[in-house]
Amino acid sequence: MSMRSLAWKAMVAATPRGTFSLPHCPACGHRFYPPQRHCPACLHGTIEFMPDDGMARVLSAVALHHSLDSQRFGHLPVYVLNVRTASGVSLFALADAPVAKSTEVVLELVTDADCPEGIVRARLLGE
Repeated sequence: MSMRSLAWKAMVAATPRGTFSLPHCPACGHRFYPPQRHCPACLHGTIEFMPDDGMARVLSAVALHHSLDSQRFGHLPVYVLNVRTASGVSLFALADAPVAKSTEVVLELVTDADCPEGIVRARLLGE
């Protein structure tokens, strides 16, 4: 049973492998996250997914040492970053290792066997 929204699934379908896209309102130009059926700024009902370069800066980071979802997180700790993209959108992403505040990272939407519905991952520049 899928736990993801139709808006999330549309974003995953619209994002080429190894890249990152953000929901975008064609009526007012607002970029936002998480994906929703209506623009949170103007309530327009048509949402597009615009390619984004994925560049972001870490606002904060935390290591989770316990999880109630052992299937999703096969290994612990899990590193969760709060980031702000260069386009001004704040969101959470997973990282494979500890990342310091203010570090620049690149975001990508990853679908794999561990998470076939997709998840936002952050990697350090140059990796």
